Amino acid sequence: MQGKIKRWSDPEVTDDVGQQLPDEQVTFYYRSSSGTTDVISQYMAVACPSEWIFTAGKTVPEWADIEEGVETTSTLDLANKMQEDSYSIGYMVSHGSFRRCCCCC
Repeated sequence: MQGKIKRWSDPEVTDDVGQQLPDEQVTFYYRSSSGTTDVISQYMAVACPSEWIFTAGKTVPEWADIEEGVETTSTLDLANKMQEDSYSIGYMVSHGSFRRCCCCC
């Protein structure tokens, strides 16, 4: 979520999961002016304080500078884009509950 890891084959990822992954670009889908963005960025600021160097709030302006980052217009837009892109990551509220789904990357 910081743009440090560019490809799924990066050793930071493969060493963590214990297997080789495709040499594909990691695309990060995110939202601005979003309550869910507020929740996840606040969580990252607490869970990874030494690594999370971005703004915590409804909008994380630094995400616009991530080459592999793509801003979406709604939760449905984010879900559709992630469904179309097998090598993507993102976040959203599902059935009224927040699911932790990421690491500091």
